[in-house]
Amino acid sequence: MDTVVGAFSPDGELYAHVVDDEGGPSLQVWSARTGRPHGPRISLRGKDEPEAIAFSPDGRRIAVSRLDASMVTRRTIEVWDLTTSRRAAVFPDAGAAEIAFSPDGNLLVTASGDRIDLMSKQVRRQALGPAGARDVAFSEDGQTLAVSTDRGSIDLWDATATRRIGAVPSMGNTDSPVTGLRFSPDGQLLAGVDDTGVRLWDVPDRRRLGGPLRLAGGDRISLAFDTSGRLHVASTLNRHVMIDLDPESIMNEICRSVGRDLTAEEWEQYLPGRARHPVC
Repeated sequence: MDTVVGAFSPDGELYAHVVDDEGGPSLQVWSARTGRPHGPRISLRGKDEPEAIAFSPDGRRIAVSRLDASMVTRRTIEVWDLTTSRRAAVFPDAGAAEIAFSPDGNLLVTASGDRIDLMSKQVRRQALGPAGARDVAFSEDGQTLAVSTDRGSIDLWDATATRRIGAVPSMGNTDSPVTGLRFSPDGQLLAGVDDTGVRLWDVPDRRRLGGPLRLAGGDRISLAFDTSGRLHVASTLNRHVMIDLDPESIMNEICRSVGRDLTAEEWEQYLPGRARHPVC
């Protein structure tokens, strides 16, 4: 039984993954705190391969993007109601390797650039333009949509996914597009994953924060911020790491681990924009 894809709920309290077993793909939701199942396992029916999943903001629905088993270029998005374990909606010829709900739960946006209005059931193709995209994520306040592209850049769009409003610095490496995009609860930080590790950006200042957080991973890595602003990292190899990004906590951990203060260069790399002072 292999994990195919996984995702955290927006508040980091739940983790869902799709497993492929003898009966076909099935969906299981877990408590991220206790590691215990949260509700029954749901059979997704059929042989179409699940490619991406996303929680609705209230944690009561999950959208699943699936590849057609007989035509690998064709995708379908299914929306499942976790309170009833039933499929609530199907959108043929839509879907991508990454999908995201808007914070009000009324929109689905895909990395293929599709914009799906869940209220009217209308699908707008290539709403984010014709350029290839790798991942999409909304900020919790619903004001910003982040879109990582095949070029390695991360564009910022407005809440309606109709207007590009800016960008954050790319890695400068077109061979390593960013995936796993997630905003912190206050919208100040954006996290993502490239082939070097977990990356962080300051959204208001449009700048990259430090170097990559290098972690042992798996085939797929999922990120989530909890309500305290801590970053959770999970992989399809069932590894789960929690990272406290509060600057004071980071400095205390540095003091405990290495027993010395940061050098001027280290301070500028890991805590840019903050007045330097003794840590230990």
